[in-house]
Amino acid sequence: MIQGEEEVQGRQFHPETSSASASPFTEAWKTPLPRTSIIFYASRMYDKPNKKDIEESQLHRFREAIPDFPPGKIEEGEEPDFVIQTPTRRIGIELMRLYHEPPPEGQPRQQVESLRRQVCEKAQQLYEQSCGKAPHVFVRFSNSTPVTDRRVLELARIIESTVRSFALRPGQDRELEFDGTNRDLLPNEIIKIRASRPMHEFKCIWQPSDAASIPKCSRTLLENAISKKERRLPDYRKRADEIWLLLVVGSSISSSFQTPDPNEIGPFRTGFKRIYYFQETGPRTIQFLRTNT
Repeated sequence: MIQGEEEVQGRQFHPETSSASASPFTEAWKTPLPRTSIIFYASRMYDKPNKKDIEESQLHRFREAIPDFPPGKIEEGEEPDFVIQTPTRRIGIELMRLYHEPPPEGQPRQQVESLRRQVCEKAQQLYEQSCGKAPHVFVRFSNSTPVTDRRVLELARIIESTVRSFALRPGQDRELEFDGTNRDLLPNEIIKIRASRPMHEFKCIWQPSDAASIPKCSRTLLENAISKKERRLPDYRKRADEIWLLLVVGSSISSSFQTPDPNEIGPFRTGFKRIYYFQETGPRTIQFLRTNT
């Protein structure tokens, strides 16, 4: 048994300073995590990986972020997502991404981001069909006028037409921004279109840029997530002797939170052997306080 595992626990780890010989419950870094309330984010739109590719990447980064990741063969699955066969036991790891709680009114943040990505992807597709090699394009959308499903194609056509009118040569960049008087050039949903064509050819992307307030990660949000996965524990235990839950945040505004303090937010009464909060854009990892069910 790992020392302290049955006790109430709550420690933070940082991969740059932790070592393989360190105790898993030793605080491995002292600098407080940033608690910024505003984040700027531009979503990357390269070839889309599938769900399992994303999970494998998250598990790899998590393995690098904690000092006592168990050695052994890793098996893919669904319930749980991964099982590690160690010399003495089978450890299951279930991943779950956390998202902002839906607002009382309006679109959930996930939907906002999805629709904006759809607009940019469609606009790039239209441009490449008509003009070939595309430049880099960033689109700033309005927070007061949301994008809707029925407007995706129309907005994409406007962006494509605007970028095409720039007629960029290698090394050039141009932008069109709403200045309070030129609404005839930009629809209500769009604040700014910026395009640049690099000197050398390589894969360019069209993407939304965004800024928004980042909420605290509340105990209620965490309890709901843990409870949802807790109901699947009987199935997980069919494949593993103990189960860890990895709550993943980051990579988009809708999945970004102010870093919680595990000593303030815990403990959680749970059947999971360990519960981690994993900020994949750090990466930084927190092991939450827990007690046995």
